[in-house]
Amino acid sequence: MSGGGDGLYFRTGAKTHGPFTRLEFERLSATGEVAKGSRAWRQASGNYYKINVESRLKWSGIFSCAACGHATEIASIMLMLGVVVFSLSLKQVREELKAEHGALAFIVFMTLVVFVMIVANLRRTAGKMARVTTEMTSTEEV
Repeated sequence: MSGGGDGLYFRTGAKTHGPFTRLEFERLSATGEVAKGSRAWRQASGNYYKINVESRLKWSGIFSCAACGHATEIASIMLMLGVVVFSLSLKQVREELKAEHGALAFIVFMTLVVFVMIVANLRRTAGKMARVTTEMTSTEEV
């Protein structure tokens, strides 16, 4: 463990952070600096107490304005992906693209770019949604 003073500590990799007050530790947990599954402990008068850090679903955050906005963004991204796939599946579009060879390469390239951008945006938005609807909790083992 650590030989600092009384307070709360956590470890990320090989680096130990602390000592922190309970309020500082909760703020670090809320901002994501103390990650789920981090090794954390409280030191008091030379004794060590293990702290379990876990994330839980925050029911009050599920239907919050921010969560609904992220859900709407995810739905619109999925709709965009569906429109791109549908438009490329049309027989007439495929025939026109085969007739113009330069256009085919450009459309394939742009489709790949759009697909990569959609996947990246979905990952980013899903991360935002997770931050809005989960909270980090810490419980001390006795």
